[in-house]
Amino acid sequence: MKRFYRHQVFWGGLVFVWLFGWYALTAATTPTGLTDADELMAAGYGLKAAHPPGYPVLVGLIFLTSHLPLPLAPVHQVNLLAALMMALAGCGFWMVFNQSLKLSRGGKAGLPIMNHLAVAWGTIMVFSMVPIWLQGVVMEVVGWSLLLALGSLVFIGQLYLKPKEAGNWYGLALTLGLMVMHHQLSWWWVPGLVILMGPLVKQWWRQGQISTPVRALGLWLLVILAQWWWLDWLTAAPMDWHWLRAPGIKGLGAYFFRDIYGGLRVETGLNQTTYVTAVKFKEFWSLAYRYFFSEVVENLSWGAIGLALVGLVLGAKTWPKTWFMGLLVLTLTLTLGVGGYLAVSLTDGSELTNLGDRLINLRMYVPGLMWLGFWAAYTISLANRQRSSWGIVLLGLSVMWWLAIFPGNLEQIRQVTQSQWWPVMKTAIDQLPPESVVICLGDATCFSLWYVNEVLEERQDLRVVTASPYLVSGTEVGVIGYPDNPFRIGEAISWARENGRPSYVAELTPYYRDFLGLGQGVFLPQSGNIWQRLDCLLEVSSMPEVTEALFPGENLVQRWRQAWYEQQTTSEDGSGICQGGLSLIKAMERCTGDQATACRLRNAWWAVMLEPRMANFRFNLGQVLETAGWPALAKREYRLSLALDPSKVTAGEAVSRLQGVAELPWGLNQIYVDF
Repeated sequence: MKRFYRHQVFWGGLVFVWLFGWYALTAATTPTGLTDADELMAAGYGLKAAHPPGYPVLVGLIFLTSHLPLPLAPVHQVNLLAALMMALAGCGFWMVFNQSLKLSRGGKAGLPIMNHLAVAWGTIMVFSMVPIWLQGVVMEVVGWSLLLALGSLVFIGQLYLKPKEAGNWYGLALTLGLMVMHHQLSWWWVPGLVILMGPLVKQWWRQGQISTPVRALGLWLLVILAQWWWLDWLTAAPMDWHWLRAPGIKGLGAYFFRDIYGGLRVETGLNQTTYVTAVKFKEFWSLAYRYFFSEVVENLSWGAIGLALVGLVLGAKTWPKTWFMGLLVLTLTLTLGVGGYLAVSLTDGSELTNLGDRLINLRMYVPGLMWLGFWAAYTISLANRQRSSWGIVLLGLSVMWWLAIFPGNLEQIRQVTQSQWWPVMKTAIDQLPPESVVICLGDATCFSLWYVNEVLEERQDLRVVTASPYLVSGTEVGVIGYPDNPFRIGEAISWARENGRPSYVAELTPYYRDFLGLGQGVFLPQSGNIWQRLDCLLEVSSMPEVTEALFPGENLVQRWRQAWYEQQTTSEDGSGICQGGLSLIKAMERCTGDQATACRLRNAWWAVMLEPRMANFRFNLGQVLETAGWPALAKREYRLSLALDPSKVTAGEAVSRLQGVAELPWGLNQIYVDF
C-alpha cells in the first residue's frame, strides 16, 4: 500500500482538527436546558441524557433520506439508509481486516481458512450487533474515539513503519478501536472506514483488478437487502426495546426515524417550528470533558484491558510493544476514567449510575470482547509466525455465546409483539372520529413507533401531539416539549377547541417494563374539563399519590407505584418528584375545572412536597415563580425551603429574596390557597 506523504498528513490533520472542533461544539449539555433554550434538542431524552456531538449532520442526512420521492413509507426509507451505512461499514471492515493480515504476513494472504473465518465472523458481528442486541444509540462519542485511535495508528504505520510492522499496527489499531464495539456500530466510523478503503480501491483499480471491487459491490448490495429486511422486520414490531438492553431504545430505523422529528424539527407550539442550532461557546470546555473524554476514557479502558489480556495470552516476549502499550493505556485511561467519573458525580451522580448500568449489562458484550481477543491474538501471532490456539478457543467461545443470546432475544421480541394490548389499541384507534387530535401522554416511545408503522398509514386525518420527542409521523405532527409538560399540551387542547376538532388523550405505560403484561393502553375521551381529564392523567408517570387521590382503588395506581418509587426515590434531592410537581403547578394556573378535584390534587401533591429533601426544589421553585410574576407565591416557597431544611439552601440568599416581596399569610393550614 502506498504511504501517505507528510504534507498530506498535515493538511488532513488540519481538516481533522476543524471537524473535531465543530463536532464538539454541536454537543448538548442537558435535555431540559436544550428545550428551554431552543438549542440543539437531545436525541437521548428517553435515556435522560444529552445527545452526542456531531448529531446535526446525521439527523440532517436521515431527514433528507426520509423525504426522498420514493413509493415507501418514511420509516422504510430510513431503514434503507441504515442498511446502506451498516453494509458499507461491514464491507469496510472486511477489506481492512484482510489488508491487516496481508501486511502482517509480509504481503502474503496467510492461512486462507482461518483468515476468511475470522474476517467473516467479525464482519457479521459488526453490522448485526446493533439490531440483534437492540442498542439504539449508534452515534455516541465512542465512534469518534474509534476513528481517532484507528486513524492515528494507521497514519503512524504508513509514515514510519515497514510493511510487516505496519501490519502489527493495523492489528493493534483494530483491536483498540473495536473494543468500543461493545456499545454499538457508530455511524461516525463510516468516514474513517472510507478513508482506509480508498487506498485499497485505488490500488485495485491501477493494477487492473476490476473484478475485486465489482465482487465487493455485489456482496455489498446483497448485504444491503438482507440488512434492510432485517431492520424492517424489527422496527415493524409494535413494541419498546428498552427492557432488553438498557439504555437502548429500539430498532435502528425506529430510533433514527424518531430523531428526524425529535431532533431536527422542534415544534415549540402547534404552529411554530424552530430549527435548532449549536450550543453556546461558553459550554465548550465542560462538554469537552463530559461528552468526549469521559466516554472515550471508558471505552479505551476496555481496549487497554483487551490488550493486556492479549499480552498475557501471547506472553510478554512475543510482542513486548503490545504488552507495554496495553499497560500504559490501561493505567492512563483508568486513572482519567475514575477521576472523571468521580468529578462528574460530584455534580449529579449520573456518570456513576451509567457506569453501573454498563457493568450490569456486560453479558451483552462478551461475544464481541471474545472475538476481539481472538483477533488480536491471531494478527499478532501471524506477524510473529506463530500459531495461537488461545485465539481459536476465543473465537469458538464467541460464536457459541452469540448463538446462545440470539434466540433468546428473538423469543422475547415475539412475546412482546404478541402482547394483549395491541388489539385493544387498534380497536381504539379505529373508533376515533375523523379529524381528531390525539394527545399522547408520558414517555410515548412505543406509542409513537406504533403510530408510524400502523396508525398514520391508515388514518391520515389524525393530528398527533406527544409530550415526548419520540417520533410521531404523519401529515401533521407536533413535538411540543419534554414528557409530562401540561403547559404545552394545554396549547394542543386549546388549538383543538379553536379549530373545532375532537381531542382524545392516549395514556400508555411510560415505564417500559410494564409492556411485559402489566397493563394495556387506555384511551379516554378528552372532555371540556382539561384539568380532570388531561393534567391528572399526565401525573400518572411521576406522581402516584396524585393519581391515587383522583382515582382511588384503581389498578392504574398500583401499577405505577412500585416503578415510580424505584425510579425516583433514589434521587437525593427529589428531582424526579419536583419535575412532576412543577408541571402540575403550571397546570393549576390554567385550571378552570372542578375545584373539588383540584383541591384533592393539591393536597396529595403537597403531602409529597413537604419533605425535607424538597428544600432545594422549593427554593428553585420560588425563583421560577418570582420570575413569572407571582411574588407572593415565590415568598412562600423561599420560606418553606428554609423551614424544611435550612442546611440545604443558603439562608442569606433566601432572606434577601424575601425583601421587597409582598407578604402572604401562610401556614400549613393555608398552603392550599387557590392559584
